Amino acid sequence: MDEKHERQLRRQAIRLWLQGVKPKSILKKVQRSYVWLSKWRKRFEQAGSQGLHSDSRRPHTTPRAFPVRVVRLILRTRRRLVKQVAGLIGPRAIRRELRKVLGPHAPSLTTIKRVLQTHHVIPVLAKPVYFPKPLTTVAGVLHALDWTCRYLEDGPKVYAFHTLNLRTRACAQTIATDKSGPTVIGHCLTTWKTLGIPDFLQLDNDAAFCGGYKAPRIFGQFVRLCLYLGIELIFLPVAEPKRNGEIEEFNGLWGGAAFWERHHFASVRHVARLSPKFIDWYLTDYAPPALEGLTPQASATPGTQTPADRQPDGPSPNVSSHYCRSRAFHSPGQTRWHDRRVQRNLEGEQTVSRPIRLGHPHHSSPAFRNLVSTRGATGVVLAQDL
Repeated sequence: MDEKHERQLRRQAIRLWLQGVKPKSILKKVQRSYVWLSKWRKRFEQAGSQGLHSDSRRPHTTPRAFPVRVVRLILRTRRRLVKQVAGLIGPRAIRRELRKVLGPHAPSLTTIKRVLQTHHVIPVLAKPVYFPKPLTTVAGVLHALDWTCRYLEDGPKVYAFHTLNLRTRACAQTIATDKSGPTVIGHCLTTWKTLGIPDFLQLDNDAAFCGGYKAPRIFGQFVRLCLYLGIELIFLPVAEPKRNGEIEEFNGLWGGAAFWERHHFASVRHVARLSPKFIDWYLTDYAPPALEGLTPQASATPGTQTPADRQPDGPSPNVSSHYCRSRAFHSPGQTRWHDRRVQRNLEGEQTVSRPIRLGHPHHSSPAFRNLVSTRGATGVVLAQDL
């Protein structure tokens, strides 16, 4: 309804009525009902020309309105989180803080979002488009590896390598000034000492991981290291980072409002000195949505992985893990290849192998077969062969 046009019709009708025009003629000109004319005539007699304005349609009571105390508490908590050294400032972080004060009476996540949007603290975002989640249902320990970078003002480029356990959300980080092969290997060796060696490693097709693109079907040092330790690599489709969504979200936390945007860094050492505070906050205080309210530290229950049994403590004369490939001849001219993960006890020369699934098309490529040589009945490939 056009309020301005309606008010003009009401004034016209009242003006004609004051001039003594009959109601029938008035209604014919304004094209309204007799009830309409009677209503505004009474309103004019009671309040004069001000009575011709429409009354407010706002309800007299709002049972579902936010209490003023809750609104002030939400906004105060938001301002306090913004001033912290590390951490999130969104609705989930606010709800987590309010639960410490209000307990079960804390407002819902929807209420907090609506309050922040009403006070123009956060924008109203469109509903995100659904995208399939990465592979998280494999049997065994699954890690995700990725890197992100930021620029220092008038300074060098800072790289942050992140490894994330996709089940417990435990993480490890390395700050560096490059993303070369030795840097990636150093990060992984340090990470696997704390998080344990995974069964699967999910990563993208960056040259630092896959070995580069100068020559086809080349196994770089990083791939050889993973195969040597018995880690099955899962390379994601090219140019689809959302398939590694969990580690990309972690990169966004570190490079966004939770850490990087809160500080003005003077050097790479400054970043490396403060970044552990972000990792401590993530492990002990942040609750990823996938963990349903638990922190990564609380979700790491005993028995989920055995890092003590598989630690990369450097060259050891006792136990070493090897990735091998054995051949079984079934009939003349036919060869069936079996991938096995072999663990040899060098003191007793005992070899135990178990079948594993193929994780990448390179496993069946001629380049991989050229790397493999049969050693006795097991066909073990030692580190010097890789």
